Amino acid sequence: MDISLEVKDPVVVDAFKLAREKIMQVITGDLDPLDSAGYSTAATYNKCGNGTYPSKIDDSFICGVEADIDGEGTSLGNVLGMAGPKYVRRESRTTITAQMMFDTVDIPNMISNGSLEGVIRHEMLHAMGFGIEWSDPNLDLVTVSNSPTSFTFNGKNVRQVWQADWNCDGEPPVQEVTGGHWQESCFVNELMTPNISPSGEANPFSKLTVAALKDQGYEVNYDAANPDYDGSYTTCCSGLNILPASKPTKPHLSDAGKAYATYYGLRILKSNELPIEEIQSITSNNEDVEYVGDKFITILMEEGGNIYDVHVTNTDRVLI
Repeated sequence: MDISLEVKDPVVVDAFKLAREKIMQVITGDLDPLDSAGYSTAATYNKCGNGTYPSKIDDSFICGVEADIDGEGTSLGNVLGMAGPKYVRRESRTTITAQMMFDTVDIPNMISNGSLEGVIRHEMLHAMGFGIEWSDPNLDLVTVSNSPTSFTFNGKNVRQVWQADWNCDGEPPVQEVTGGHWQESCFVNELMTPNISPSGEANPFSKLTVAALKDQGYEVNYDAANPDYDGSYTTCCSGLNILPASKPTKPHLSDAGKAYATYYGLRILKSNELPIEEIQSITSNNEDVEYVGDKFITILMEEGGNIYDVHVTNTDRVLI
């Protein structure tokens, strides 16, 4: 995995490097290098490295940038950043290129409250497709049920960890409403729950998250997962566990906050739309390449001192 950074603070650079190092310990297999000729960097959200990708992309390439997003926020909420893949391999759904963006105004606060490293690691996994690619029909990793909306995870490697390794019943619960994360009321402060722990609190990188990356199409190293996090750490494995008093769940993001995040995400996705001729030119050179930069994105929000992730797709609708 290669990264290109356009950030000012060396603390942010170090956080990106640490996140990359950890994820490279988890994702170990080589992916075929691809020629990046023709990949668009025209949209504002696509720009990285003075508007260019490297000529050859070995495995994956992530742009990390800071920019003016919404300053200190509005009365409706505060966007801290965003992340998502731009081009993916059509069959495996593994990331070719991705971008992560953080608001210049909010970075000092994330540094001071100790949340920056966990936030960047979390968002880098979304850039690699975690959660974002689960509903793709090529993978079929989640089944959606309505009234009320709920998600069932179908990946065989996740089920192996949940049922055989952790001795839990059924399937691991996925975040209600939009999916794309583990359910926080069950997994507490695991790295890939939607509400990211602030104030330097640990966000364990569990074996279940490693298994989800394997279900997506990556070769992985289970030994790189946090060895102390298993089913006994959750609140829903076999329904026998009690939520530790020292690790209370955080309040949910308000409806107004969700609406603002969705509104902002839809604006970004609209700006990422490419002419059909450009997409056809890219895919004609390599049929395994698919542009997804205008399909989905995760928006990082702050509300009441808590940090939340909202998964936004181009089919979402919102009134604010």
